[in-house]
Amino acid sequence: MVLVLDLKEVRSKDLLRVCSGYDKIKRKAALLVDNGLLTAFETDKPHPATTYMLTPKGREIAVLLKKARTILEDDSSQKTLDDCCRWKG
Repeated sequence: MVLVLDLKEVRSKDLLRVCSGYDKIKRKAALLVDNGLLTAFETDKPHPATTYMLTPKGREIAVLLKKARTILEDDSSQKTLDDCCRWKG
């Protein structure tokens, strides 16, 4: 979902950047479509493909996921779960 947020729309082959295994990633994308987080558009030209875009609800979640990833990457030096969860207020 973060990839779609960054690129605005992706084609099915672009999803392979996230996970290997085309069938697996297509099933996961279909699950996100079924849950109202992505929309899917089928195209025939220049060749058959599916284009995915975030729904408004999907965009909200993708923004939160991107923030969470940033927090996790910034706290990668933490050694324990307690250190990672400790409030820094």
